[in-house]
Amino acid sequence: MKKYLIWFSLLMKRMIKIPAFVLMLAGLLILTMAVSKLEQGERSESAVGVMIEAKAGQDLSKAQEEWNQRFISLLYEQEGILAFQVYENKEMLMQAVEKGEIDCGFVMPHDLQDRINEGTWQGTIILYSSSESVVTQIAKERIASAVFTLYSEESYVNYVENISDFDQTQTSEDGREEIIAFAKSAYESHLLDGSTFSLIYNGSSYDESRSEGADDSERQAAADVFPLRGVLAVCIFLSGMCGLLVDWKDRQEKRFQRIVPDWIATMANVFVPTIYTTGVSLAVLFCTNQITGPGGIVRELFRLLIFQFLIVVYCSIIRLILRKQELVAAAIPILTLACMICCPVWIRLAVYVPVFRILEKLFPATYYLLGVF
Repeated sequence: MKKYLIWFSLLMKRMIKIPAFVLMLAGLLILTMAVSKLEQGERSESAVGVMIEAKAGQDLSKAQEEWNQRFISLLYEQEGILAFQVYENKEMLMQAVEKGEIDCGFVMPHDLQDRINEGTWQGTIILYSSSESVVTQIAKERIASAVFTLYSEESYVNYVENISDFDQTQTSEDGREEIIAFAKSAYESHLLDGSTFSLIYNGSSYDESRSEGADDSERQAAADVFPLRGVLAVCIFLSGMCGLLVDWKDRQEKRFQRIVPDWIATMANVFVPTIYTTGVSLAVLFCTNQITGPGGIVRELFRLLIFQFLIVVYCSIIRLILRKQELVAAAIPILTLACMICCPVWIRLAVYVPVFRILEKLFPATYYLLGVF
């Protein structure tokens, strides 16, 4: 066992002493950081202004103040491609729209809650928008969603309080409060947590009619692309393919025939360069805050290890199919380019051309990018 560990460590040292490989790692860092900046630019949020008009000469009631505060909180919770900014002055909001600092602005009356309950809410919200704004409709839906959420919760609680089972002669005051609290908690758990009604704006051009009958996870996967992760995955794949050329030279010179069988040497030569590119990739993902969700960096490392295993198997099969060094060298740029086109790196062509649903499965990067493991 010690002999194999020494042999493997020598392979690691040999690889890092290759100038072209070191330059590739440096280029990988520069390229991925540039892609990260580009990706952040594409995902930049659109600013939307919101202002709640003060009550002239009077203080707001406690109920109105709580309702307005909850309204603003709901807007912040719904932030995605929209970033809401609260303004204290209508003139400042209008100037921000005119200067292009925000895409659009909404001026809300201080007593919107009362107007909704009285049925006199029509025309109470004023919208200021520039002609170039492309998110106004989305912003209007977000505002309407927050208003509806508060109004529906209030209506639900009022309904529960007034049903016949709450007859004072049958239910004590403590019992009434307990039932109301339970009903409100159930409402928040099952309606307000996003599991009942949910609108997601992710900026993709996915056409839902193209995958009729698909479930939500399939539709989301069909629309997603992963520029930064995709570039990293392609680079790891490329490093594994380059390991085949190193292995070919080792076989020609019969370097390790007395130590390990040829098939083990091939797998090791493919695996060693992917260790370095995977380490760089993990560092880039961590520094760019791309590692999220349960498990964090441990789960990401596990996924990358499986991805490496798939690359080793893939390259070993390529080694068996292409039995000449020239063919392997010629196949590397072709397979790398095909991987970038077929896999969901910049655009997922499988959404638009059905044949790519099959072609994308021919590359290990697809399984890593779509989170199959």
